[in-house]
Amino acid sequence: RTALARAAAPAGMAESAVSTSVATGAFASTTSWGAVHDPLPTDTDQAATLLDEAGWLLNTVTGIREQGGAPFPTIDLVYYNFRPDLVTFAPLIRDHLGELGIPVAIRANDDGDYMAADGPTFDMLLWAQNTLPANDPHWFLDTFFRTQEPPVAGNWGQKNFAAYSSSKIDAALDTLGSAEGDARTTAAAAAHDAIIDEYPATFLTSMNYHVGVEDARMGTYQ
Repeated sequence: RTALARAAAPAGMAESAVSTSVATGAFASTTSWGAVHDPLPTDTDQAATLLDEAGWLLNTVTGIREQGGAPFPTIDLVYYNFRPDLVTFAPLIRDHLGELGIPVAIRANDDGDYMAADGPTFDMLLWAQNTLPANDPHWFLDTFFRTQEPPVAGNWGQKNFAAYSSSKIDAALDTLGSAEGDARTTAAAAAHDAIIDEYPATFLTSMNYHVGVEDARMGTYQ
C-alpha cells in the first residue's frame, strides 16, 4: 500500500488537469489546516525498493513484477466520468504504475456501487471531494477514515472506501471531535498524520478555486 501510494502520482499529473496543484495532504496548503503538513512523498525509486523488499521482483522479459513465479495481480482502478479530472488521471496512473511493473486495468463506474456486503468492488478508486466544506477538518476525516462496520453496501453509501479499520486512527478522530481552539489544530494534524502513516488512501491533487468579482464591488470585499 505504501509503495503504490508513493508511485501513484506521476510528475506533472496536477498540471494535466484544470486548476489543480500537487496535494500536500487532505487539505490545501493555502489553508490553516493544510499549512502544517509537508508535501506528501512521491518517490518512484523508493516505491520500487519497497516492492523489491516485499519479494515482488521485476521480470525484465515481461515487464511485470513477480513473487515466487506468480505475476503481480492486475489492479482494478475505478473512476467516474462526471469529474473530468478523474478521467484524465486514470490512464496516467495506469501508465505510471505500469512502468514500475504493476499491471493496471481502468474502468468507469458511474453508478456508485463501490461497496458490496463482503467489501469493496475495486482495488483502487479515484474520488474527488471538497475536504473542507465548512472550513473544519473533522467532517471529512471522520466520514472517510473512521471504521465503518459493517460496510455500507449500495450506491454512494460507503465513504470509508477501503473498508479500513484502525484503532489508532479512530482514537485520533475521537480526540479531534472534542478539541477546540489551538488544540483542534494540533488534533487535526495528529489525525491526518495517523492516516498518512497507514495509507488507507493517498491524496493526489488540490483544487485551485477562482472567484470573479466586478470592479464596483472590490472595495466591499477587501
